[in-house]
Amino acid sequence: MDKNERREAYLAKLRDPRWQKKRLEILSRDNWTCQICSDTTTTLHVHHRAYMRGKEPWDHLDELLVTLCERCHEEETWWGQAAAEELLFQLRRKGLFDKQIYSIAAGMVFAPEWKDRARLASAIEWLFSDTDAQSGLIAAYLAANQKGEE
Repeated sequence: MDKNERREAYLAKLRDPRWQKKRLEILSRDNWTCQICSDTTTTLHVHHRAYMRGKEPWDHLDELLVTLCERCHEEETWWGQAAAEELLFQLRRKGLFDKQIYSIAAGMVFAPEWKDRARLASAIEWLFSDTDAQSGLIAAYLAANQKGEE
C-alpha cells in the first residue's frame, strides 16, 4: 500500500461512527477548547499525541487524545515529528543503544508520578546525569520482561 492509499484508509477510519463518538467525547472533555491556545471559534481537531501500534484511532487511550484548533494541530503535528527525530538522534548521539532508549521509555510506565511535566523533566535530567540510575532502570526493565517471558 503506497502513502496515498494509507492516507485514504486512515481518513476512512476517521469517518467511522466509533471515531466520531470518541472524538465528541474528547471535544466535550476539553470544553470545546484548543488545549494550546484556548481558541474556541475555529475548526477543532482531536489530535493523537501518539499512536499505539495495532490500535484503531478510536481505541487509543483518552490521555493520548487532545483537542487542538486547526492551526495548533498543524504545528503540533510538524513539531511532534521533528521532536521525535531530534530526540532519538540526540539519545543515540549520547551513546545509548535503541534497547536502552526503549528501556527508558518503558520504565516511564512504572512511574505514574511522571505524568506531572515538571517531575518528568526532573526525572529525565536525573537519569542522564546518573549512570547508576540508567543502569538500574535498564536492569529493572530487563528483569521485569524476563519474568513475563517465563
